[in-house]
Amino acid sequence: LTEIVVTFDDLPAGTTVAGGMLVGNVLTVAAADIDNVTITPPADWSGTLTASNVVATSNEGTSTADSFTVTVDAAGDVDVSIVDSTIDATEDQGAIDLGLSAAISDVDGSEVFTEITVTFTDLPDGASVNGGTLENGVWTGSQDELAALEVTPPADYEGSFSGQVLAVSNEGQDSQSFTVTVGADNDEPVID
Repeated sequence: LTEIVVTFDDLPAGTTVAGGMLVGNVLTVAAADIDNVTITPPADWSGTLTASNVVATSNEGTSTADSFTVTVDAAGDVDVSIVDSTIDATEDQGAIDLGLSAAISDVDGSEVFTEITVTFTDLPDGASVNGGTLENGVWTGSQDELAALEVTPPADYEGSFSGQVLAVSNEGQDSQSFTVTVGADNDEPVID
């Protein structure tokens, strides 16, 4: 065996090769490099690579053409961030900024959010939020609404509640958890 020549159909721009020579859509691999050749598609690319014409050449001639396909599955580039996973607040301070965000670092722009939720545990009755929709302890909203999300507990509430942020895209997901502790605040005494 002296070399293998592989002709790809629609090789994505930016594909690189180690252990061979790529010219356009044609990869030539010397016999000594066959065990070490690698093909790396561009960052964030997903799809199918099809080699429609694979030919091996030796001192006895050229092989019959063969073919193969390689499928590269999409991987999510979603990141959920929490400024502080333990948030301390004081009774009757008003709105509590949760410091949450979700981002996609997708280079090719193929990834979009399909769902952003915060599932609360032990959220007190009467608590309200400033954006999105809160129903049965589950908040649903947009990326911008998540970044601005505040919870206002009911008057005189003290205790703890927690939440889990889940951001889902068409290619993946990420989640983070946090806890909010609302401490007591002495009310001014009232003399009748």
